[in-house]
Amino acid sequence: MVEPQSAGVGIASEISDGVAVIRLTSPETANAFEPGDMLRLAAAIKTATCAESVRALILIGSGRHFCAGASFNGLAGAQNMDDLAQAVRDDVRALQAAFGASPVVTIAAVNGIAAGAGSGIALMADLMLVASSSRLMFPFAQIGLVPDTGLTHSLARRIGEGRAMGLFITGGALSAKQCVDHGLALACHADDEFFEESLKLAGKLASMPKGTHVAIRKLIARAGSGSNKIAIDAEAEAQSVRFSVAETQQAINALVEKI
Repeated sequence: MVEPQSAGVGIASEISDGVAVIRLTSPETANAFEPGDMLRLAAAIKTATCAESVRALILIGSGRHFCAGASFNGLAGAQNMDDLAQAVRDDVRALQAAFGASPVVTIAAVNGIAAGAGSGIALMADLMLVASSSRLMFPFAQIGLVPDTGLTHSLARRIGEGRAMGLFITGGALSAKQCVDHGLALACHADDEFFEESLKLAGKLASMPKGTHVAIRKLIARAGSGSNKIAIDAEAEAQSVRFSVAETQQAINALVEKI
């Protein structure tokens, strides 16, 4: 399904074999986001992941870019900076909430350049895959801006404050290999095999008992702001819930039969 589009980034979605694929379809503008586009993407994620048949979601770009971040054409006419700040805050929070509330695992398939907010969006997903030509770019300081889309938290939490600070201050970038080495990306695949490999991973995850990935996401988020004791207690509670799920019991029984 392709969303009717009068302005902003194109967003297309399709569902097949339990996997929803949302594709940014404006390669002519490097899939850059206009004001309001994050709200539209958030709505597309909610719609796709709420479909009964969907058990995994892929977000990917078209062309050489995953997403070039914000379109400055869309921001150039802003008159009231307070209104702009509130609009950006609302848009980013809505998109983060859509990823965080997804009832299925989410994968950012970074098929090329992810710049600025594009990198922040990629880091909102549960997992990231990168193509060999991919780069995460953080050019904010070069044009007098600061990181946004939660990057000062999401990137620093994953690679450490020192590395994140260096990237932000210098306007640096991470190659596909560095993304894997730093633990940002699960794997790197050749460009010509990238979408097929992304689908393969999504299909594998879609075959696992539904709800497991959401429980893991919540545990990781909770562990990041609490003690080891809190993490252990949360894991025990979540595990007891998972044991009561019929699909989990079926998977356990199938495993036992193989032993």
